[in-house]
Amino acid sequence: MLREERDDVRGGDYVFPGSRPGVMLENKVMTQALRNAGIAASGHGFRSSFKDCARHEGVDEILSEFALVHVEGSATSCLLRARRSARKRRPVMQVWADCIAG
Repeated sequence: MLREERDDVRGGDYVFPGSRPGVMLENKVMTQALRNAGIAASGHGFRSSFKDCARHEGVDEILSEFALVHVEGSATSCLLRARRSARKRRPVMQVWADCIAG
């Protein structure tokens, strides 16, 4: 489903692209959407919540950082590493989905 959605949006690498081609949606956009919905939270708060959930569920620290794409290097090398580690990130993201689904 995500692959199809990505293909429908400017043909880029992001499911939620920014206003310019090849740029991801910025954190401030999420924060503004939350404010508009009357929710006192920030986009960065979701990242913090993810890390708390991952730690609680015993997810390896390095793997949770990969899931957040907190890696060093050029944008190209980061994207390649992220794509290669997708298989490893899937179970981590399932843990997150289970946490937020209750």
